[in-house]
Amino acid sequence: MMVEIRGMGGFKDRQPDQDIGEPVMGWVCSATPEELLLAAGLRPMRLYGFEARGAQSEAIMPTTFCAYVHGVLQAALEDRFRHLAGVVVVNSCDAMRRLADAWERFVGTPPVYRLDFPFRCDETAERHWTGVLNRFAAHLASVTGRSISQVDLQAAIDLMNQTRRTIQALDQLRASKNRPISGTDFADWAAKACMQDKKRFLLESSSLLEHAQSKNFSHQSGPRIVLGGCAANARTLVGLVEKSGALVVGDELCTGARHFHTLVDESMDPMLAVAHRYLRRPPCARRVDGGDYIGHVLDLVREARADGVVFQTLKFCDAIRWRVPRLADALTRQGIPFLHVERDGSAASWGPLETRLEAFVEMLQLPSEVSTHA
Repeated sequence: MMVEIRGMGGFKDRQPDQDIGEPVMGWVCSATPEELLLAAGLRPMRLYGFEARGAQSEAIMPTTFCAYVHGVLQAALEDRFRHLAGVVVVNSCDAMRRLADAWERFVGTPPVYRLDFPFRCDETAERHWTGVLNRFAAHLASVTGRSISQVDLQAAIDLMNQTRRTIQALDQLRASKNRPISGTDFADWAAKACMQDKKRFLLESSSLLEHAQSKNFSHQSGPRIVLGGCAANARTLVGLVEKSGALVVGDELCTGARHFHTLVDESMDPMLAVAHRYLRRPPCARRVDGGDYIGHVLDLVREARADGVVFQTLKFCDAIRWRVPRLADALTRQGIPFLHVERDGSAASWGPLETRLEAFVEMLQLPSEVSTHA
């Protein structure tokens, strides 16, 4: 039996067009430094779960384009972000750069800000990135009329570190032997932490953590899965994996645990510490140098005692898909079963994906030592 998480079943993506009575800044990439937004008096809100193409977005962007970019642009063209103070778009890939271009030309309000995140993580990149963040802080001050002081930034760092510690604790619980929370519950809380007011999130999650950490729960059976891939709708994906009879015990998704991995060093100069954390944290699959992306995935599989890896990509996402052959080869050589699944972002694409997940889970449950890669 798992801990009961009240209100979780009715939790839905909170749309930013609601009247929430506070300045909100939308963001679309996990390289966005939430600390700076908080220090400027803004509430960060991830634009989460938007994947639906529409006639308006397809009149601007090619059909053969990222479903997430299409979904965010379509929502913007429908004026669903009208209450936001702005939207931050990171140059994480060409599709995101084109989103910023289209936003400036066809959306306009709320304004978009381009954040130039380096593709490398050496000392030169860190100096450049620190300068980018200082300019971003000046921009935020012009938006809010409030300069970011070191005290403000230190307080924001503390709040974000508390949020990360909470998610990390939940991550450990879903990977533990008795699993007091499921992978689906973890995905819900990770989404909350990205979209909800941070202080409210910490208040609501504290009782869950206290209860889950103080009780013994019965052991759950099923193949243990680690997820990787695109910044897609993690909540639906995790739900399908667990519906197929597996246990999601870890992920390297930027819509999941990876966004909260690594704390900001509170002993350093605040701006330098923020710059260092975002640049040096576990690598994103789209990074050119990649740090040691494959090594990070292998470590995650070992730490979570996983039986296999499911790697989801959105169609046309070459920035992520180019990792698949090398990752599949590395996992296969280690005897770790691997499944690559691709979606086009439509609701209909979940059906075929569910069928493949069920087959993969059935294969993992076979009493043999056969490893596969699909």
